[in-house]
Amino acid sequence: MLSRNPPPPLGSWPSGVYYGDGSGGKYGEIPQARRCGSGLAYLNTENALDFGLYYPLPGEVQTVPRAELSILVTLVEIVEDKATIVYFGDNKQVVDLFNKGPNACAKASNADLYKLLFKFIHDKQIDITVYWMPSHLNNPQAKTKKGKPKIRPVWVHDYDIIGNNEADKLADRAAEMAELPSWLVEPLLENMYITRSIQLRIATIVCNLPHRKHNKKYCCSRAPSRDCESKQQALAKSMHDTVTTNSVVKCVGCLSQIHINSPKLLEFARSPCTPCQTIAYNTKSVGQVRIRNQVSHPSHDILSYRNIQFCNKCGYMVKRRMQNLIQPCNGSDNRSIHGQRVLDSIASGTLPPGVNFWPDLRPHAEHAAV
Repeated sequence: MLSRNPPPPLGSWPSGVYYGDGSGGKYGEIPQARRCGSGLAYLNTENALDFGLYYPLPGEVQTVPRAELSILVTLVEIVEDKATIVYFGDNKQVVDLFNKGPNACAKASNADLYKLLFKFIHDKQIDITVYWMPSHLNNPQAKTKKGKPKIRPVWVHDYDIIGNNEADKLADRAAEMAELPSWLVEPLLENMYITRSIQLRIATIVCNLPHRKHNKKYCCSRAPSRDCESKQQALAKSMHDTVTTNSVVKCVGCLSQIHINSPKLLEFARSPCTPCQTIAYNTKSVGQVRIRNQVSHPSHDILSYRNIQFCNKCGYMVKRRMQNLIQPCNGSDNRSIHGQRVLDSIASGTLPPGVNFWPDLRPHAEHAAV
């Protein structure tokens, strides 16, 4: 703690304007050797340092934003209850995130400190306003990271620049207290120098290599692959007698069908066709049925009556999605009520449940041969 006069006891610091800052120390650009410090300053009526405090940043995480956030947490911890505080910090990331509220801060990398900060504010009923100001405005030559001159915001006064400068000095003093000894850092600096030199030399060699000549690759004429066969060619050579309706390819012989864009279309076209066998009047034995990428289970006894395909055992009908038919057949003993109604309707020559018309009565104009 630093003070020209006896400082107030911790926990009873008065309301007012405070200035905080964080420093990365001598090795701030080297994450492995960086040791940060935090500083807090309070000015008197003559715009000079009245009292303040500084300390090295505790913990393994040593970053300047965490050091600046740590001093803000310390401030709300040591001020009196129901205090009214105006705080100036020069880390825009910390200030902007704090002003977004607890929910946004809970997702930050320093969420643990933000949690403490808002807890102290709530428990002690502190009224705090946090402002951002550029650092080192006392230096006319100070520039931003992009090399542009720093602009003084309209809310920053001359005494604010003095307060920020005092907090910066305290933070530097705290970082100096925690600075690693030179004998420990020098081997690291030497290894970094060697690594950087090797990288630059490799980059220089690569950039000065002669241009390579690229020989043109000539495509050799090869026999077309079987998989490169077009859909139309495969269907033309197929054993299936196909027609296409609404992008669905259907075989008139075995009554299998598949979508025109299915990846298994060529496999379907090359598969053998087993024509349906007529069992009774207008009733055909279909065998296994393919709908798009699904194939009915061989345990089903699939028949076709007026282009309505159904299992003669369980009564399930072949539709666009045949989840029940790709599973093993339940048999006539475990037939569902719906399946029994389908078989009864077909036996009587009436439309099964859920079917509005006989498919064989559709206009032939809808079918187009492939």
